[in-house]
Amino acid sequence: MIQKEKLLNVLNSFHISEKSSSLMKENTFSMNVSKNSNKIEIKQAIINFFSVKVKSVNTLIIRKKERKHGNKKLFRKRTYKKAYITLEKNQNLDFIEKIQ
Repeated sequence: MIQKEKLLNVLNSFHISEKSSSLMKENTFSMNVSKNSNKIEIKQAIINFFSVKVKSVNTLIIRKKERKHGNKKLFRKRTYKKAYITLEKNQNLDFIEKIQ
């Protein structure tokens, strides 16, 4: 069993985009997670905080984006880790209702 203090640091925020909005219809949503977390920790955190059954977790690391302005290199975004979480059938993540 993973400690609850560590699970609090695993989930950062929901990732809202056009792709994630279309995936919500397929019972999949995306979250920004801690860079050093693994799939098992992410799954346990979702189960503990939202009380839903998780079917699968897919993770990917988004590298920081580099922009050039003349001869100088400017970095726009930081590197972060994103997780796509698929819930079991008939499971729903009502995180807005949980907050209220």
